[in-house]
Amino acid sequence: MLDAAQAEAQKRYDTVRGNSSSEVLLSGSDDFTMFIWHPATEKKPLARLTGHQQTVNHVVFSPDGRYIASASFDKSVKLWDAKTGKYVRCHAPILEAVRDALH
Repeated sequence: MLDAAQAEAQKRYDTVRGNSSSEVLLSGSDDFTMFIWHPATEKKPLARLTGHQQTVNHVVFSPDGRYIASASFDKSVKLWDAKTGKYVRCHAPILEAVRDALH
């Protein structure tokens, strides 16, 4: 049964990955930074993203893969270019309605 579950997970992963030759990994940290990695081809990060004033607690790619959104305990959400790691814009403070919707 585990083999079937792994095969199904691999199928979903391959579908999402598409024709891309390498996957991208994004890490958020308690040192207020994030890193973009290409783990299959590079040992060093592609970019270091800085700007949050407290721990980064959530990172996510946009559905089209063009942007990264990061949330921090500094009560801001920042938008970044996913290819370059360049800062795009900031939404701060997070509206209470958004916070309440997440709980």
